[in-house]
Amino acid sequence: MDYYELTIWSRNYEDTFERQVERAYDSLVEMSKVEHLAPKYLTAMSKENAPDFELTKENIEELMKSRTDKKFPEIGEEMSFFTSKDDNKICGISLSTGKKTPLFVNSITVNIAFMNLEHDVKKRNQLINLFKKLIEINDAFYACALDNTNYNLYDGYYDHTSKLPKSIFWLNFLGEEVVDLLPQKEASLNRVRNEIYQLEQFKKGYFVRLAETSVFDDEEKIAFQKKINREIGLKLN
Repeated sequence: MDYYELTIWSRNYEDTFERQVERAYDSLVEMSKVEHLAPKYLTAMSKENAPDFELTKENIEELMKSRTDKKFPEIGEEMSFFTSKDDNKICGISLSTGKKTPLFVNSITVNIAFMNLEHDVKKRNQLINLFKKLIEINDAFYACALDNTNYNLYDGYYDHTSKLPKSIFWLNFLGEEVVDLLPQKEASLNRVRNEIYQLEQFKKGYFVRLAETSVFDDEEKIAFQKKINREIGLKLN
C-alpha cells in the first residue's frame, strides 16, 4: 500500500458563505468520483463510533454552520471526514473554509492510501485529474501531491518564512503569487522544462509534474529532485 498526501491552498478570502458551501460540496463530489475517496463518515475519537455522513449540499451547509465560531467567524470552519472503516481502504479528508485573513489558509488536505499507484497508470491519471479539478474549484495559489516518504524527507511541503515550497514534489501547482517569489520568476521554471516530466501553464499559475511515476524513495530519484530544486532556486533541505 502506498500512502500520499494531496493538499490544496486556496486564495478565497472574499467568498460568501453560500460560495464556500458550493466549493466544499463540489470538491467532495469530485473526490467521490475516485475509487474509495467518497466521504462516508465524520471524524470521531474512534472509527467504530464515527457517525455516517451523506454527501449533500444541505448536509455540508449544516455542518459548516455548526462548526462556525460565532465569536470569531473570520477564522472559518474546519471539517474532516474519512472514507471507510476498512484499514486497507481508509482515507482522511480535511477541509478548512471561510477564513477571511491571509494569516490562515483555506485548504483541502487528503491522506490517501492507494494499492500499487506507482505502477497503475489509470489510477495515477485519476489522481492527476482530481488534483487539477480541485485547483480549479478552489482557485488555488499552491497545491502538491506527494508520497509520505518524500513528505517526511522534507518535514512538510511549505516554508512559511520564504513563502515557497520546500521542494518540487511529484505533482505541484505554483500560482502566480508563488512563481513571483522564485529568484527568476517564470524563468526559474523554464530552466528545468526539458528535465522534468511536465510543465504547463494552468489557470493562474503552472502545473508541474516532476516525474511520470509517483514515489520518490531511492537515492537516484531524490538526487534528481534536489537538483531540480537547486536549479529553480528553492532552499535545499
